[in-house]
Amino acid sequence: MSQKFGDYDYSDLEPLPLDSPETDDIILCRIMYSEEYKTLMSYMRALMAKNELSERALYMTELVIGKVAAHYTVWEYRYKIVKELAGEGAADNAAENAADNAPDGLQDSQGPGVSPSTILQRELSWCGRIALENEKNYQIWHYRQLIIGLMIDLLYGGDSSSYDIEKEEYPIISKMIKDDEKNYHVWSHRRWLVETFKLHSSKEELRFTEELLIQDVRNNSAWNHRFFVIFGGKTMNRDLDEEIEFVKLQIEKSPTNPSSWNYLRGIYKKMGLNIGELKGFVDKFIGKEKEKEDNLSVQAFELLGEIYEIENEKRKAGEVYELLGKKLDVIRVNYWEQRRLLAESN
Repeated sequence: MSQKFGDYDYSDLEPLPLDSPETDDIILCRIMYSEEYKTLMSYMRALMAKNELSERALYMTELVIGKVAAHYTVWEYRYKIVKELAGEGAADNAAENAADNAPDGLQDSQGPGVSPSTILQRELSWCGRIALENEKNYQIWHYRQLIIGLMIDLLYGGDSSSYDIEKEEYPIISKMIKDDEKNYHVWSHRRWLVETFKLHSSKEELRFTEELLIQDVRNNSAWNHRFFVIFGGKTMNRDLDEEIEFVKLQIEKSPTNPSSWNYLRGIYKKMGLNIGELKGFVDKFIGKEKEKEDNLSVQAFELLGEIYEIENEKRKAGEVYELLGKKLDVIRVNYWEQRRLLAESN
């Protein structure tokens, strides 16, 4: 009986069904798979059992991933297939070059297979389409990173600088972050790009985060990425004073935003600076008149308390934490009481 999917024939395979008579009596919770999915997976399992690394196996993984994009076993199998096909393409290209330089009559009559460049570029484009359809899927991004690694090894001789990030990565990342600016998987991929391609303190990364913060100064993901870009490398190419002034400006735009305050505190901790230097800046957001405002900055008062602690002003620090717990941030009254006790006892 002929069994075809797309342009490929699978009639030679003995399907391995998901359901087995041997396990019928021990299944605790039977998953209600669709008949289509069970059919696809039965042929998928047959291909995997043979460890077949072919075009038709690649197509079958596409069909299964189209049904269940989070099937990590199928993603792993697909990578093995692509790696094999791309490797064969590289070998074919080498053979073709050798044949071209051989004496007349010795050239192989067989033409070369699909080039590694075509295989991997096609795979990267397909992966992008799947990512856009499955925004919360993390397997896609790990797979994409594996394909990028293959491209660097097979196409560029290990030279990562030859991979065009601006063309291949930035457009899809920008589109997905525009749709969901808190997409953890996309941000993780961007961080991977920074690490892999040594983009710490790159102007493009700084521009990218700055544009997002202009749109939404409370974008904690953008703040986190910016901190990693500037301070996550072995050296820092960004002027520290300029960065501190940049953060202060964002705080003044939104004094109640914890993200920018945490970023400022992070700079001082990372660089070993004395937060006491921020006392004059903090004074802009505190005072009796500020306590009456609905948008008072709890973060400013907290930082003031910490400044008093390092200045050994235990009583003043305790008073700030007491104010926070009893009036300014009463939902965390127990937390502030603990901070007060610690400050006054140290």
